[in-house]
Amino acid sequence: MTTPTTPTTPTTPATPTTPATPVATATSAAVAAAVPPRPRLARWLLRLHRPALYVWAGLVTVLAAASLTLWGSLADAAARGWRQYNACSIESPTCSYDQDAILLYKDVYGYSTLALTALPFLLAAWAGGSLVGRDMENGTAQLTWAQAVSPARWLTAKLAVPAAAVSVGASLLSVLHRLAWSASRGRIDTADNWHDTWTFHANGPTTVAFALCGLAAGALAGLLLRRTLPALVLGVLSTAALWGLAQSAMPYLWPADTDVNSLGAGYPGGGLEVDSGLVTSSGAHIADPGCGPSQFRGCTEVYERLDATGFYTTYHPASHYWPLQLTTTALVLAMTGLLVAAAFLVLRRGTGTARAGTGLVSGTARSRTEVSRVNSAVIGGLPRTVLRLHRAALLFWGAFVVAVIGWLKWVTEVTAASVRAIDVENCDPVHDMCSVPYAAYQYSEGIGYAGWLVCYSFLAVATFAGGALIGRELENGTAQLAWTQGVTPTRWLAAKLAVPAVVLTLGGTVLVAAFRWGWEANPDWMTGDGWAFADVFVARGPATVAYSLCALAVGTLTALALRRTLPALGVSFAVMWLLNLVLEHLRDAFWPTVTRTSAQRIVLPNNVWQVKEGHNADGYYATFHPASHFWPLHLVETGIVLAVATAATFAAFALLRRRTA
Repeated sequence: MTTPTTPTTPTTPATPTTPATPVATATSAAVAAAVPPRPRLARWLLRLHRPALYVWAGLVTVLAAASLTLWGSLADAAARGWRQYNACSIESPTCSYDQDAILLYKDVYGYSTLALTALPFLLAAWAGGSLVGRDMENGTAQLTWAQAVSPARWLTAKLAVPAAAVSVGASLLSVLHRLAWSASRGRIDTADNWHDTWTFHANGPTTVAFALCGLAAGALAGLLLRRTLPALVLGVLSTAALWGLAQSAMPYLWPADTDVNSLGAGYPGGGLEVDSGLVTSSGAHIADPGCGPSQFRGCTEVYERLDATGFYTTYHPASHYWPLQLTTTALVLAMTGLLVAAAFLVLRRGTGTARAGTGLVSGTARSRTEVSRVNSAVIGGLPRTVLRLHRAALLFWGAFVVAVIGWLKWVTEVTAASVRAIDVENCDPVHDMCSVPYAAYQYSEGIGYAGWLVCYSFLAVATFAGGALIGRELENGTAQLAWTQGVTPTRWLAAKLAVPAVVLTLGGTVLVAAFRWGWEANPDWMTGDGWAFADVFVARGPATVAYSLCALAVGTLTALALRRTLPALGVSFAVMWLLNLVLEHLRDAFWPTVTRTSAQRIVLPNNVWQVKEGHNADGYYATFHPASHFWPLHLVETGIVLAVATAATFAAFALLRRRTA
């Protein structure tokens, strides 16, 4: 038997002497192929934010259609109705006019103008929340910067693409709105003047400038705070502040004209007023004591003591419209440029830490915070956790209630005292026009502001419920984490609804009581805010609380359905606004009206809600709600809103049960 031989080690082949250039070339080509191409940011942004693009296109389409209708058929019908109304007289045996056409024109014009005015604030909310804030909070921006996209290029695309879409759409809407407004001039008696605040901006390029300013303010807020909802709020508030600053500066951006009238003729007028008062014999301008023309008893002596010779008014005539528009546009664009420069500066200072892993660190910190919150929910109880988690919203709600009460206290005491002082010093209520002086109008206006805030506070509740209360926790996974820590989904949602509901009910009840006290303190001075006005009607009763609870339920349901913060926030706001709008238009049908007929034209008292008037074969008629119908109408609407709230609550629990089964 032969022993196998040990295999010999093979000889090492000689090292090839071929040149290394082909290998190096292949390696370079492979490396070049491995480097990803520079992404096309414009296309990426359009795909990423295509829901916002669809919403913007839909909004532009709807507002453009509304403006074209106002320019054509609605303006013609309203003008025909006003011609019929102006042809009426007390001696006319027959008189009727198309009141519905007049009111429809007014509503469509008002809502379309309001929508154009709200564009900067909507864009600020979107830019602060979705465009920049969410990317910074979730770490998406830091990930993009690691993919061959510099931070500066990223921000440039983030601003340039929306700015182009906004400029085109807002410019189109502004041109169409001006056409619609021009169609009403000299034909519709209630058409807004050129210097009306909302019409002034909606008719010109300041609409585009404010929209771009809102976009820049929101982007800067997102870069500063790096959190979605706080950036959204800061963007809206900063845009409102800049809007107010530009509006206050606007009358002084172009030289105004000054006209003078005699003491017997009263004030001259005819445009956007900048200043007014008395002129002395030396030509000096002094404050007006508020007496009125010199033919009123006692006013001549007052003016003699002041050495007054006439009234003056400093104002802008209609010919100043375009100079004011262009100078205001330049001012707003300058502020926009400063905001953009500040955004790039903040980005440059923050990108060093961002590239070093800021997104990962912040994400880890958020996860730890979420775990600690969930553990505290198990240990300390859900109600306490909800209060601690949303203590910022609780503090804001408390501050809002205190501020409204403080404002009402100021108006009912300080402003009311000034009204009484004018009555005592300068007026004879029997003979003088100043029995209801201008200060009384200011009093009514101050109470009206408080009523508007109390009435529409439910819109803020809807955004809070859809965004911070439910939507954010579902999007970030905090809710799912809580459900694995001994908290059932039903118990979690019950606490999320019960705790805010108690807080809203208590705060809303206090606000209603405070507003009723302020509104009823001096009813004779409430010249512009009767009980039938939309905001006063809601703010004077339990409908305020009902709308807040309904907004809470609708926001919760929307967030559970969408599971995303910003879409849920926007949809909740829109649904509650639409619900209030529909009920406001149907409100007069919630209780039977009273109809009065007469052979002569009917003059109704000031404290009734006139629904309709006209003339038929039986004579003149007027359909109205007396003041005694307030509570029946109010309670019916409250019941409807609570029914919607109940249905939304049951739907939210049913949807949660299906999603977590």
